[in-house]
Amino acid sequence: MAKLPPYERMIKRVVPNEDGCWIFMGCKEKFGYGKVSTNGGFDRTHRVAYRKFYGEIPDGLCVLHSCDVPACCNPSHLFLGTKADNAIDKAKKCRANKKLTEGDVMAIRIATGTNEAVGRRFGVSASLISMIQTGKERKYV
Repeated sequence: MAKLPPYERMIKRVVPNEDGCWIFMGCKEKFGYGKVSTNGGFDRTHRVAYRKFYGEIPDGLCVLHSCDVPACCNPSHLFLGTKADNAIDKAKKCRANKKLTEGDVMAIRIATGTNEAVGRRFGVSASLISMIQTGKERKYV
């Protein structure tokens, strides 16, 4: 039996959330980006989705998320930009080098709601929220 293309394998592991994100529930990288095997390697799921709906990604450009959710692969949340564009986007959304207080970390540990919603409340990524709640990050607090 022939192996399904990356997008077809990826979409089987996607669950939509209340914010319209398509959350990839399969294997993820360190920072929360979904990954799927390709010919001879892996690719991030948001890049696979972008190619499926919009075509190839030009050299020198990145696929960015308007929703700031690394595991999201909803094509309507994806856009192209440079690394500089990504840095500007992070700064505008207060995601660049956000410092959490001990009180923030303690509140995150008991917070309810999706990691995305909690992350927006504290100005950090959903993946950082997950790492704090599971004890993989900020263990000292």
